[in-house]
Amino acid sequence: MNAGTNTPASQPTGLAATIDPTNGLKKIGVEKGDRITIYLTMIPELAILMLACARIGAVHSIIFGGFSAESISGRVNDCESEYIITADEGVR
Repeated sequence: MNAGTNTPASQPTGLAATIDPTNGLKKIGVEKGDRITIYLTMIPELAILMLACARIGAVHSIIFGGFSAESISGRVNDCESEYIITADEGVR
């Protein structure tokens, strides 16, 4: 998805959008039952990654921005995440 574009969401486009992320997660070794923490802002890719995790059968935990480093660390450790998905920047 490109920043600044406005694409209507539907079930077929949602399914198609999850194919590449699902395959990417599988390629790095994510399997059914793995625990993944997703730390992103409210962007379309957040929902796409949630659906990709669900397609694989991986358990996902969402952390939104605004939490302290200690709070994020606590959530990741409590979940015993094997993978963390995040972005290096976000546009507001």
